[in-house]
Amino acid sequence: MKNRKDTMKAKETIKQINNLSDADWQRMKEHMDKKFPNMAMPNMDTFKEMVKLFGMSMEHEEKKLN
Repeated sequence: MKNRKDTMKAKETIKQINNLSDADWQRMKEHMDKKFPNMAMPNMDTFKEMVKLFGMSMEHEEKKLN
């Protein structure tokens, strides 16, 4: 069975990112900081920018494939 993230297109991912609540952002940052401590972002604004860049890179990769 595929993961939800494996089937989401870039536009869906970006839409979901844009609709996250502050609590969702906080939970996601805490999870990522714990899972990847060497890559922990210093603050929430930096973390949000990194996540948004990830969404943009997904969109770019999709365009290259099509």
